[in-house]
Amino acid sequence: MLRNVFHVGMSGVWLMMLSATVGCGGASDTPELATVQGIVTVDGKPTANLLVEFQVKGDGGDSLGTTDASGQYTLTHLSSEAGAAVGEYTVSITRENPGGGPAGGEQGLVAEDPLPAKYNTNSELTATVKSGDNGSIDFKLETGK
Repeated sequence: MLRNVFHVGMSGVWLMMLSATVGCGGASDTPELATVQGIVTVDGKPTANLLVEFQVKGDGGDSLGTTDASGQYTLTHLSSEAGAAVGEYTVSITRENPGGGPAGGEQGLVAEDPLPAKYNTNSELTATVKSGDNGSIDFKLETGK
């Protein structure tokens, strides 16, 4: 008797998990993603703590990454899956404030970004993400300093 109750109970759990996955959209709502990584340099030097945002020009959703000490970034799609949707993008690169936001404490964007607006608020940077291997999508930024 206990075994039958356990079996029915576990079947119900699997059914609820399946319903939740289908009901919330599941994988079918996630567009085709491709791995995107690269290196960002500022005035010829790899730069850490840069927020790299690929803003999709069509459907598919945006993707974000943050550079490490070697300037390397890897994108994560807004669905929390690795990569970026296949398509055309405007790219925005903003310096993060690793020591704290405007009020201190948590990481946040710098009040006045030392990077020129042509790399972020008025970005002229673009990228194309294609299916499969995208190699390294690198950005060489110049501040003019």
